[in-house]
Amino acid sequence: TTWKDKSTNAVTPTRSGSTTGLVYAGPMTGVLWNATSYLTLPTGTLPNGNSSFTYFFVVKSPNQNNTRLVNIGTTNQVGTQLGLHYRGSDMNFFQPDLTTTVPPANQINIIRISYNSTTRKRIISLNAATGATDTLASSLNLPTTSQIIGANTGGGEVINGNLYEVL
Repeated sequence: TTWKDKSTNAVTPTRSGSTTGLVYAGPMTGVLWNATSYLTLPTGTLPNGNSSFTYFFVVKSPNQNNTRLVNIGTTNQVGTQLGLHYRGSDMNFFQPDLTTTVPPANQINIIRISYNSTTRKRIISLNAATGATDTLASSLNLPTTSQIIGANTGGGEVINGNLYEVL
């Protein structure tokens, strides 16, 4: 209830999961997760259909295994969702699976995920340097429901760390 969308969309996510564990701790620490709460966005907030998009996440995470930075989709089946998954040893960008080196633990990192519907190119980048790319993959056909920051559709794999910005 404390995190606000400053874009022209003016979207306000709702806090889901535990009633505690997600706090806004000021401009230096952003939104602090403790692996119990996550943010649920209104349906249609994130791109859907075969829309092009680019997102930048500024985060600091201890890099624990199996946490989800963002998830779009109604199930947790890979192939029916779009997601960015911290797996401890790497990151995974669903549809299709892309991996790159793991962000350093407890350091601020900029993570970029993007998709171009014209070139059918998907990219995941870490701090604008390390990246993985898939070109000419099938269209995303993203759903509009179950749009979550900080967890998967079922409320599992909750991020533990700080979220500073989503652009």
